[in-house]
Amino acid sequence: MNDRMQHVSVVTPVYNGERYLEQCIRSVTAQTYQNWTYTIVDNCSTDGSNRIASEAARNDPRIKVIRNDTFVGVAENHNTAIRQISSHSEYCKLLSADDWLFPEYLSTLVELGQRHPSAAVISCYVVNKFGVPFPNLSLEEDLFGGRAVAAAFLRGEVDRFWLPTSVVFRASFARRKHSFFPGPAPSFDLEACLECLDTGDLAFAHRVLAFERLRPDSVTAGVSSLNSTILDRMRILEAYGPRFLQEGEFAQVRRRLLWHYYRNVLAPGLLELRGPTFWRAHSRGLQAIGRSVADWRFALGIGAVAADAALNPLSFCKRIVNKARRHWGRAQTDRPAARN
Repeated sequence: MNDRMQHVSVVTPVYNGERYLEQCIRSVTAQTYQNWTYTIVDNCSTDGSNRIASEAARNDPRIKVIRNDTFVGVAENHNTAIRQISSHSEYCKLLSADDWLFPEYLSTLVELGQRHPSAAVISCYVVNKFGVPFPNLSLEEDLFGGRAVAAAFLRGEVDRFWLPTSVVFRASFARRKHSFFPGPAPSFDLEACLECLDTGDLAFAHRVLAFERLRPDSVTAGVSSLNSTILDRMRILEAYGPRFLQEGEFAQVRRRLLWHYYRNVLAPGLLELRGPTFWRAHSRGLQAIGRSVADWRFALGIGAVAADAALNPLSFCKRIVNKARRHWGRAQTDRPAARN
């Protein structure tokens, strides 16, 4: 089949993204693969985002701009963008307004998708300021069973194959639900991938084909600042573990993750004098999965951390002081802004 016949819908949800939006748009128009249309969904930006997008649309008829009547949350704006994909598109690509694609991105991933019709998710490596995150997929293969990959992710064996900047979806999967991204949680993009992998496979190009910008005001940065990544993974495990893991395996992974969380996140958080924002976030997150801070693992974790402190008191005190300064100094500025 000629991959040049396959249409790709590219969509970008944006909110106040004027600083990088032009570069993002240029990365789409510079693609070696030219059978695409591009829709930019402006979520009531108050900066120059709409002007930049509208100018691009005037210069290229394949680009159109939609402006929301009212401001919506990040997940809803992403879903609004996905709903703009063309009815005849074979593939869809959501591109954040501050990221960009290498020129061969679409041609490479479309060709890979055409070679593997069972693939619902087609992905590649991305580069960010820290380097190239490695998902730990076999370098000898480019097609992976969807349910097997999802199970390996839940077990902690693979990761970051689902990064929004890296992924192209087969459009038929994106059209299955009115809301492709399931809910407002920070990892709704991961959940969308897991939903696709329940009935489709993963194709992966072992090439660096996109740039991911890590912003200090993003949703991901907010999760990181509260050290709630493991908490979110526990929520994902509760939601998807019964679907992709055997019962005994699910219970084993859950026990391991819970111990790691109480021992390496909550217990140090107490001794590091983390503030009320930290504890409110973790209390709400635990409540959502039917658990609480009051757990025997927490007590054991505190004991383990205290033992570490007794064995290495100087290094422990230095670490606590440095972390406390960093956390308290950041408390007034931690207002995560969604990558809308």
